[in-house]
Amino acid sequence: MASDTLNLRKQIIFAALETGGYGVDAVPTSAGSILCGDIKVDPLEGESTQRNNIRSYMGSQGSTRVSNYSKIAFAVEWAGAGTAGTAPKMANLLKMCNMTEQLLAAAVTGTAQAGGSTTTIKLAAAASAVDGYYVGMPLRITAGAGNNYIGRITAYNGTTKIATVTGTFSSAPDVTSSYSIDANAIYLPNSNSALAANTSGTLYFYLDGVRHILLGARGTFKVSLKANGISMISFEFQGLLGTIADIALPTADFTGWQTPVAVGTTITSDVNLFTLRNPVFAEISIDHGNEVKYKNPVNEQAIHILDRNTTMNIVTRAQKIATMDWYTQIRNNNTGIFALRHGTVAGNTVGLFAPAVDPKTITFAEDDKIANHNIAFDVTPTGAGNNEIMYIFE
Repeated sequence: MASDTLNLRKQIIFAALETGGYGVDAVPTSAGSILCGDIKVDPLEGESTQRNNIRSYMGSQGSTRVSNYSKIAFAVEWAGAGTAGTAPKMANLLKMCNMTEQLLAAAVTGTAQAGGSTTTIKLAAAASAVDGYYVGMPLRITAGAGNNYIGRITAYNGTTKIATVTGTFSSAPDVTSSYSIDANAIYLPNSNSALAANTSGTLYFYLDGVRHILLGARGTFKVSLKANGISMISFEFQGLLGTIADIALPTADFTGWQTPVAVGTTITSDVNLFTLRNPVFAEISIDHGNEVKYKNPVNEQAIHILDRNTTMNIVTRAQKIATMDWYTQIRNNNTGIFALRHGTVAGNTVGLFAPAVDPKTITFAEDDKIANHNIAFDVTPTGAGNNEIMYIFE
C-alpha cells in the first residue's frame, strides 16, 4: 500500500507553446521545466446535468457529465532572463496569457542632439521614426551632460526624436551626451481572441508518478513586490482535459532560471508614481486581470480569454498634501505614469511601466504606528490600445 502513496514534494510542471494549432499536444519536455512553487491543481473541473425522470419511486437518478477541463496555479520568481535582450524562461507562460513579445537583442547607442531638457533627450538622427518605439525601454547616459543617469523612456516622438524619461537628468543632454538604450525584452498585452497556434500551451503536471495533461491552456497572472521579499508572478491557467496516467516522474531541467534579488532600497529603484520619485513603499501588487473561461458549444471546446481589466494596489507612506494630493487626484479622475526598475545587473533586472494609472480609492494602513496609504488604481491603455502595462526584462 505504501508504494501507492503520492508525495507532494515530488511535483514538476513542463510547459510548451502549441505551435501545431490550438489544443494540439505540444509534448513539452524537460527543456520546458517551470521553476515554481505554491502549486495548486484542480484536476477535474466541469459540469454535470441532473437526470429528472418521473418514476414510481423516490431517489436520485444520478447525472450526466457534460464538460471536463482542468485548472492549475503556481508562483514563479520574477527574475531576469540571464542575458539582456533574450526571452526569459517564463516567456511561454506570458504568451499563454495573451502577451506579445518584443525583443531588443542589442543595445541602441548614439550621441544626443541639441534640444534636450532635464526631463527629455533628443536622440540621434538615426533613431526610430516610429512614435512610441522606445517607450518602456531602459536609458543610460554614458558620457557628457547628464552622465550616470539611469531611467526609463516614458514617451517618444519619432519625428522630433524627443524621448521623455523618468526622473530628471543632472543637466540637460546635449551633443556631448552619449546614451545607451539597453537590450531588453518587453511583454505587452494583446487582444487576441483567435484560437491560433502560439496563443495557447500544453502543460504536463507530474505528481510523483501520475501525469496530468492540460491542452489549449490559457490564463492570467498577478505580480507582487513586497519589501524584504522576492518579487513573484503567480499564474493561473485553465486547460482542456488531457490524458491522466501513471508516468514515471521525469527529471526537470531548470537551466536558465535566474536567482532573484530581494526587493529593497537601491535594488528596487527608479520608482515613479505620478510626480513622486522613489516614494517609500511596502508593497506593490498588480492583477493582470484576464477574464478566462472554458467554453463548450457544439463543435468547439476551448479556453477563451474574453476581456482584460488590469488593476494595481500600492501600499506607500502617507504624505502631506503639499507632496502629493491623492484626494484631488482621485476626485478629478486624473491619471499618471507608473514605472519601476528592480535589480542592478544586466540580465537579472526586471521592470514595469504603465502610461496611465487611475487612482480609484485610498485608505489608511499602519506600519508600526507609521501611517501608510493603501491606494487602488485602474491600469488603463492610451488611445493606441494594448499598452496599459509593460513587463520588462533587462
